[in-house]
Amino acid sequence: MNHARCIDVHHHPSPPGYLAARDQRNRSSAWKQARWSPAQSLEDMDKGGVTAVCETGHYEEQCALRPENRTTLMATDPKRFIATMKVWRECFLQSAASPVIGASESQLRSISVPTCIIPGNDNTHPGRVGEHLQRIFGKTSELHVMYPEHRDIDLVPGEDWVPREGEMAEIFTGFLKRAGARAAA
Repeated sequence: MNHARCIDVHHHPSPPGYLAARDQRNRSSAWKQARWSPAQSLEDMDKGGVTAVCETGHYEEQCALRPENRTTLMATDPKRFIATMKVWRECFLQSAASPVIGASESQLRSISVPTCIIPGNDNTHPGRVGEHLQRIFGKTSELHVMYPEHRDIDLVPGEDWVPREGEMAEIFTGFLKRAGARAAA
């Protein structure tokens, strides 16, 4: 989500709607993401190239879920991959004081389309971030709290959210239908 926001807020002038789930906000989250994601990938590249990246952490999981991901990664120019990871790492580090990782408050306020927010429930994705986003986006936003109980751990495993993916998809598709209907009116 955050990688997409880094790209979308900077390069997409008018998406049909903005979907935000398990957003992150705080210095600790920004530093952790900068270390876990792009920095880990850069270390893996140094150790064993793209093959090592495909066999570690997030990328290993994604390649196991969809074997074509491994094919795509293996075909990636290592210099381009390294450059991308450096941009992502910098985006995370620069976002440490932002409302969410990947976008400043002024960038978020510039989003003029309806927004659907599903806050997280752990120390990396605290629920208060969703509430803050709703205040930023105002009356065109919808806040859907799927997990009201906060879990005092760094990161709720993604598989804990899997049983409710269908419900999340229904929230997002319903939101997009409502946003489309309002835009057409």
